[in-house]
Amino acid sequence: MIDDGHPYSGWYGKVAPQSWSFGQVFSPRRMVTLGEFGAEALDAYETMRGYPPQFAPPPPGADTLWAASQVQKHDVKQIAGLGRNPTNLAEYIEASQNWQEAVLADKVTGMRLSPRAIAGYFHFHFIDVVPVFWPKSIVSFDHRPKKAYFSSRSSTSRFVALPQLSGARPDAMTLWIANDLTEAFPKATLHWTVDSGNERLLEGRETLDVPALGAVKGGTVDLAPVVAKHPSFQLALDVADRGGRPLSRYTRQVRVVPAELLKPAAPAAAQDPFAHKK
Repeated sequence: MIDDGHPYSGWYGKVAPQSWSFGQVFSPRRMVTLGEFGAEALDAYETMRGYPPQFAPPPPGADTLWAASQVQKHDVKQIAGLGRNPTNLAEYIEASQNWQEAVLADKVTGMRLSPRAIAGYFHFHFIDVVPVFWPKSIVSFDHRPKKAYFSSRSSTSRFVALPQLSGARPDAMTLWIANDLTEAFPKATLHWTVDSGNERLLEGRETLDVPALGAVKGGTVDLAPVVAKHPSFQLALDVADRGGRPLSRYTRQVRVVPAELLKPAAPAAAQDPFAHKK
């Protein structure tokens, strides 16, 4: 028998500025399928301009939320998504899409690192078919992808290297390779880089024996020197087989948690609306 799970953390409740805290790695037991995970993100402004006339959005510089359900002004998700407090609709859109992108990347990473516990997963939901004010999708009704579409496409590849972020800002990442193929890859080379703009901040490589239908753990990289000076960084993980043939490439923009959200007075976690009142 396979159980079904709906991990709402980062979306409805248990919200923290560290999106990687939602990337639970599941212990082997009864297999489980997971659905209804992720986060809400507003449509791009170009998509909003295609709404029916009665729902036409205000100017992007207006301090107004539009087509929002759980996106709220000035909350943890918005500040973590933008790196500061957003002030207008264009910034609310950017922050919400950044947050959705990060939550999906980290949640899928946890699932991919649990090959003996997760039987499968599906994101709720992939595309909106009409303009809606409950934007859960990663592709809008006009077929315009949100940022999370690209992170999901990368992290759900059948063979891919993935970062398991940790710490408050994050302060470190443990590198893994997840393999859903029936072929093993002994002595695969994982090459990783951390950049800021055109500047190379960190770089390294290691050799791993990647099992079939499994995940293998690599080394841990100290990110403290990076996050102390940079509000975000670009991460790239490339894997090649023992002969040098490219196998996969993973890229991600990692946003550092702003200092204001690391203080004890940071906003409290959002409440789960589905929790029963006592």
